[in-house]
Amino acid sequence: MPETHLQRSASLPAFELRKVRGAPVCFRPHSHDELSAGIIDSGLSTYLNRRQQERVGPGSVVTINAGDTHACNAEQVDWSYRMLFADPQWAADALNAEPGRPVPVFAGRGATGAGVVRRFDRAWTLLTTDAGPLETETAVIDLLSPLLETQPDTPPKRRRADPAMIRARDMILDHLGDPLPLAELSEAVGLTRSQLLHRFRLTWGQAPHACQLDERIKRAKPMLRRGDRSLSDIAQTLGFADQAHFQRHFRQRLALTPGQYRAFFRA
Repeated sequence: MPETHLQRSASLPAFELRKVRGAPVCFRPHSHDELSAGIIDSGLSTYLNRRQQERVGPGSVVTINAGDTHACNAEQVDWSYRMLFADPQWAADALNAEPGRPVPVFAGRGATGAGVVRRFDRAWTLLTTDAGPLETETAVIDLLSPLLETQPDTPPKRRRADPAMIRARDMILDHLGDPLPLAELSEAVGLTRSQLLHRFRLTWGQAPHACQLDERIKRAKPMLRRGDRSLSDIAQTLGFADQAHFQRHFRQRLALTPGQYRAFFRA
């Protein structure tokens, strides 16, 4: 297992920070509700985002929009990275030029260069120490703003253009804790099962079942942070076969177990 450190920023609680180092990690394609950015500190990895794949190494900054399916898998044992996750409401309020606009989106899938690395390191240092909120938020906005589209188109055109796939995903979200046969899902949107699979993958970057698992993990995270329910109860509520099934899929997406994730927020 890799060494994973997770924390909530004391100076800017809208940010969750994760640092992973050690053994090679292979993530299943997944998505986050948060706007996120990360930096590779050592080793090479294969980075998949927006259905494009590339190799990234030390000094590469990756940027991931809320809801975008992605993965970043190590090619070497000595691989480490840092990620910061911005609460969507903070991103909408702090990063838009005008109030009331939706969550902004990144213009690309990443960036390189001494300037962006320096800004990332400064923002990370302030987020992980007892720096004041004014200085910290300024550094974070200085990091993220140059990487964003000036007039974000949200939701992305590829999603907005297929209302049937939006309905299919909404149906999955409405029945996260229930078995949902592919035949029932395809019938609800008026497509054959083969058509549904093709268009769903094209729109969301993953199959319906993978989307279902992904969304279950997202729902599990706030339950774990609250710490008032057992792991088996959370697993049952969200439709996992058992606690082991829940634990396996959680670790494949976050590089730590549900119990480890919960422990970080109890400390």
